[in-house]
Amino acid sequence: MEIEVFNHFESSGILEGLHPLQIEKFKICCRKAVDENPGFNFDDMLIVCRIYLSLIIEYPTINL
Repeated sequence: MEIEVFNHFESSGILEGLHPLQIEKFKICCRKAVDENPGFNFDDMLIVCRIYLSLIIEYPTINL
């Protein structure tokens, strides 16, 4: 499911302008969100990943 979540953000254009390292961190966070929350549906995953993305944008050097 992490691929679908990441693709949703990518196709919506939200990731445009981010540094490639930020995009890689976000991919990892999408995988982490799915692994840590197996009972969540797609919409729940979007919320979790949106929070991760906000943190990555606000604090580019953060390790999640």
